[in-house]
Amino acid sequence: MIDLKKSPSQILSSKLASIKFSQTIIQDLEKLNDLKNINLKKQYLLQSYILNLVAVWQVFIEDLLAFGVNEIIKKQTDSNTIEILKTNLNENLKRFNTPNTDNIDKIFKTVLAIEKITSTLELKEMSLEQTKFKINYILKIRHQIAHTSRSKENLTLNNNFEFMNHLFEVSKQLELKVKGIK
Repeated sequence: MIDLKKSPSQILSSKLASIKFSQTIIQDLEKLNDLKNINLKKQYLLQSYILNLVAVWQVFIEDLLAFGVNEIIKKQTDSNTIEILKTNLNENLKRFNTPNTDNIDKIFKTVLAIEKITSTLELKEMSLEQTKFKINYILKIRHQIAHTSRSKENLTLNNNFEFMNHLFEVSKQLELKVKGIK
């Protein structure tokens, strides 16, 4: 059985707090006078934050799936069913990458039989389409950085904070949906 002492959103929150240091380094750099290539250094750190943010997001999705499987396993008495659930989770996690909304929907359907888990995501002043677009937009930026070593987007501390906050708010909604499975 998978033993999680904290909920997936609580784990995500801890990890988000730890990656903030690439953001605070930028603030420290700005205090230094006569620093060579400061804008290039800031962009590198801003891009590093996005890479880490998406990595933490993917781990959250994986943890949430494990959490959901664990909740189902707690109610099972048949050891064969438990083994099938664990194997299904592990096999699907091996193939899971790029945690965009389509891939999240696919893996949650396959592992937990939750149809289109991202289909009801709505944040304050954002429609479903806007909420999902922003998730996929963050993934697009990560893709650009990972495959070209730079983002076409002009990243800022505020943008990165908004991206982090968006994923965290979405994480709480996703977790509530998984906790609702019977």
